[in-house]
Amino acid sequence: MSTENTKTILLGGELTLLRAEEIKNLFLRCLSEAKNISIAFGAINDIDLSFLQLCCSLHRSAVRNKKQVRIEGTAPKALKEAAFAAGYIRLAGCKHDCDNGCLWVAVAGGAHRMTV
Repeated sequence: MSTENTKTILLGGELTLLRAEEIKNLFLRCLSEAKNISIAFGAINDIDLSFLQLCCSLHRSAVRNKKQVRIEGTAPKALKEAAFAAGYIRLAGCKHDCDNGCLWVAVAGGAHRMTV
């Protein structure tokens, strides 16, 4: 991923429905401002399905707009556990994953490219 025109989003704490609107607005703002989006994680207190859905939506929107999204570094254990519990862990991306950049393949530990 090019560092030019990149926004890094640092997320932590409660990644739940209570913050879904805030996170959605943050994702939308980054999509409008940058070509590349990097998601970094601090300490996660809680994570639920709404966050996982927002991440999928972010990736689909990025692909549609010829932008890139990636998880910075290694996915935190809490994210891996939530994705596994919800059935999101994948070895290959979904039908919308035309850029081979599925976040859940990355969370599972698979190599992925984020170039569209």
